[in-house]
Amino acid sequence: KGKESSAQRYIGYLTPREIEVLTFILIHEMNNEEIGVKLNIGERSAERIRSSILQKYEVKRTPGLILFCIRHGIMDFLRNRRGLNTQ
Repeated sequence: KGKESSAQRYIGYLTPREIEVLTFILIHEMNNEEIGVKLNIGERSAERIRSSILQKYEVKRTPGLILFCIRHGIMDFLRNRRGLNTQ
């Protein structure tokens, strides 16, 4: 339960669009170009959104973001929220 509330708190820092991008990064392992295509935005826009997430979570790069999200239960929270299986 502690991880879930931590995940909810950290998810609360993000905009709905940032949550979408974070889901594509974490769950679907997409790069900026793929995210842009999926969301019908430019690759640079996807890159800016990713950078905003990194800044909000105070991490430098995507591997740090992934570790942060695992530690705080965000990956599981997003997976469960979207009804995705864990594979």
